[in-house]
Amino acid sequence: MLLQNLYYCSPRLHAPPSLQQLIRNFSLWSMKKEPDLESALSRNRRWIVNNQIKYIILRYPDQVVPVKFLQKKFKTLDLQGKALNWLKKYPCCFEVYLEDGEYYCRLTKRMMFLVEEEEAVKDMQEPVFVERLAKLLMMSLNHRLNVVKLNEIRGISVFLMTI
Repeated sequence: MLLQNLYYCSPRLHAPPSLQQLIRNFSLWSMKKEPDLESALSRNRRWIVNNQIKYIILRYPDQVVPVKFLQKKFKTLDLQGKALNWLKKYPCCFEVYLEDGEYYCRLTKRMMFLVEEEEAVKDMQEPVFVERLAKLLMMSLNHRLNVVKLNEIRGISVFLMTI
């Protein structure tokens, strides 16, 4: 009842949007996208997916994964299409081969070299991280940190570099 009274008092307040407003909103929604930004976002998305596939392969026994298994994981990676097609798109990262009528995937030698190099860098950074974490604990109340908070700042290396 109150809304009806408001509508009668001020029809512009609750009037349905005009056709002109709908056309304007639609044209804003379907504006031309910036190609450089879209390209960068697409490359970033592909890098993220390839990194997730890399970790799946590294966790699998002998670091060889059946493509059927990856196909099941594709839904959790929010991807459509065939896993085999995706893997064949990146021959520098993934080696796909056929054995006993089933496709398998593993990381290429070049990719394994990069994984080992990444692990070496992480190992070299561990003493630095421990030192900065010790400083952070000394500055904290009662020399304690909430684990949830620690997980939040774990990925923020810039923050840890300034301590």
